[in-house]
Amino acid sequence: MTETTIFASYVLPLKNPEVFRLAYNSVSLDRKKKIDGYRFEKDRLLSLGAEILLQYALKKSSPDFESVSVKISETKKPYLENSDLHFNISHSGEWVICAVSDCEVGCDIEKIDTPSMEIAEQFFCPEEYSDIKKTVSEKERNLLFYRYWTLKESFVKATGLGLSLPFNSFLIELKNQIRINQKVDDNKYSFFEFNEISGYCCSLCSASEKTKAELKIVNPFSIL
Repeated sequence: MTETTIFASYVLPLKNPEVFRLAYNSVSLDRKKKIDGYRFEKDRLLSLGAEILLQYALKKSSPDFESVSVKISETKKPYLENSDLHFNISHSGEWVICAVSDCEVGCDIEKIDTPSMEIAEQFFCPEEYSDIKKTVSEKERNLLFYRYWTLKESFVKATGLGLSLPFNSFLIELKNQIRINQKVDDNKYSFFEFNEISGYCCSLCSASEKTKAELKIVNPFSIL
């Protein structure tokens, strides 16, 4: 059984200058340069929040976390050197999440808004678009869009192919158990959705048919 945990944290406490300074001083030079390069505060907060959450997740998940370093693969997917663990990060709105697992994993979080149905028609499979379009309630329609989006995003991230893999090249089926119709590889993927964060869709894809997954909300002050 594969063990997977999503750690989630609210980033707004980082707006406090003293808290921001404390967190900023704890991250790598490369991350500091990335944070400094952002024009808007919200992007700086999310970038900083993602880094300190990853540090926390590795500390909780790996006994030798101090010897672990983050590298970038040829397909531009971050991975952990000197570790058997896999991880993935996503952020949206005021939240960051970090999935840590024994196998390849992808996660995505999106703040629920009013999406463009043109995007769904262009990028989703016809069956998925039809499923969204026929939903009568606007609230339910918006939720369904982001359910598909986060599940698809989590899959392309789990494969390591990212957005080079078109969203309409594989089909997500939302039944009693979420299934995928794909020809990317021979892996048996499992999917999870988490509803603990109000106003957001949060999804996980694991490259293992037998996966146990949970979400843990982390107070940012406990990270520091």
